[in-house]
Amino acid sequence: MLLSLTLTLTSQGFRVRHYLPGASTHLSKAIFEATAGNYITGGITVEVMNNVSYNRLCIMGLNAQGQITWTKKYGNSKFEYLNNNLISRSYYKKGGNIYYSGCVRDSLNKQIGVLIKFNLNGDTLWQKIYRDTDPLEDVIPQMVTSSVDGGFLITGFFQNNSNTPYSKCLLIKTDANGNELWRKKIAKVTPNTQDGKAIVQDALSKKIVIVGYQYIGNASSWSSYDNVLVLDSLGLKLEQKTFAGFGGVLVDLIQTQDDKFVAVGQKTYPNTLGGTNLIKSFALKFDIENIANPVWVLNGFDDLTLTNFFTCLSELPNGDIMIGGIIDTLQVLNIPNNCLTRLTKLSSNGTLLSNRYYNYNTTPGDFNYQTLRSLEQTADGSWIAAIECINFPSPNPFFFVKFDSTGCDSTLAYCQSQVVSGVYQNTLNDVNVGVFPNPASDRFTVTINNSTSEKGMELHVFDLSGREIKRLTLANEKEVVDISDLCKGVYILRLTQNSKLVYTSKLIKQ
Repeated sequence: MLLSLTLTLTSQGFRVRHYLPGASTHLSKAIFEATAGNYITGGITVEVMNNVSYNRLCIMGLNAQGQITWTKKYGNSKFEYLNNNLISRSYYKKGGNIYYSGCVRDSLNKQIGVLIKFNLNGDTLWQKIYRDTDPLEDVIPQMVTSSVDGGFLITGFFQNNSNTPYSKCLLIKTDANGNELWRKKIAKVTPNTQDGKAIVQDALSKKIVIVGYQYIGNASSWSSYDNVLVLDSLGLKLEQKTFAGFGGVLVDLIQTQDDKFVAVGQKTYPNTLGGTNLIKSFALKFDIENIANPVWVLNGFDDLTLTNFFTCLSELPNGDIMIGGIIDTLQVLNIPNNCLTRLTKLSSNGTLLSNRYYNYNTTPGDFNYQTLRSLEQTADGSWIAAIECINFPSPNPFFFVKFDSTGCDSTLAYCQSQVVSGVYQNTLNDVNVGVFPNPASDRFTVTINNSTSEKGMELHVFDLSGREIKRLTLANEKEVVDISDLCKGVYILRLTQNSKLVYTSKLIKQ
């Protein structure tokens, strides 16, 4: 195992940064729970040999504290695994194996597609290569998923390098061993640029859904718009739709328990700063039998700024949606030159339940662009995340975080101390809420100072499993709450008004 310099916090949650010898930078792409309390990660390292810099795939095992247990690397300067900063699903876990789909630059400087199967020890079981018969076309896969017949579906784009470059959406169908069965180049009228970022196949209808972006406009004003493609089981286009208006891109997609689809990304606005269009995070839920009328749209979320988008998502067992994202702090906390990692939880009907910001900047004053690439729930109800650090003080580390079920990213003692100081409190509108004492014994007091009436305010108390154990209507601006019947431990308080969440925090019963 390669020696690494590691900063860890031993806990139910953890935050770890790993620096591997010989690598000038590290790019975190994915993390999965291999077995209970053990994790497998995927990423890319940038290394130098004979004064030549090149990328390698890096697969690592982590223990329950996030420390490295083994490391395996693949690739060299003649077979270089390229980095793509705009995708979130290059790694995929199915059963007891990990799959990687991406782009390689070969010894002829040609970009080709690959699909690799790893076991949970990071050993390669097989690797398939996909080329194109057109010498001007590069094959650039970006995500792989299972097909309904036990094979795989890969999306991405075919990049044409002629005098009038364009890209067509890529769809490759393989068998269970990655052998190509057929491929489609999904094209449209000029400007013929389409890109597939994420893909899912519906088990019932066998229709294939791809999200990404497309160009709309003319040669002098091509603009990027979000794109939803619905195809039949053979890759023939049935429908195509854009939702975000002025522009945007969708980067991740899941199918939910109710057989609908949720996609996330960003929406572009005509407002500019320094000549660059400003953006907001964007999400929508839709039915593939009626994509023209979404079930819901989360439009214009958070502040309008240069960096504000959702990057990945996952569904909880109760149907809630957890979304990872990023936002720059010029608009949020007035902290210059830094981006915050963000966890946003929505109900199945699109109602905002919580929104948390995490500042992982280790050197104030330096720009930190930290993108949450992978977010997976673990067997104990926690969340593990791979966060890609760009413009981090060199060398960029591999960065992985385990959040507990309440959103705390470190030890239980640490999180309890943050409750007292108020760091993990979160107010979602113009409501000034006080909760004291905290920790509490038999009773605590809730105070509300609101610019609007306190009418309709309800207080909910949850245990750490998410079970609601107490609910009461707040009739006054100051209420005393009896918790003498509760066991000692940590609880979650949520304050709602007219069924909308306005405040959340932790409470310690001692």
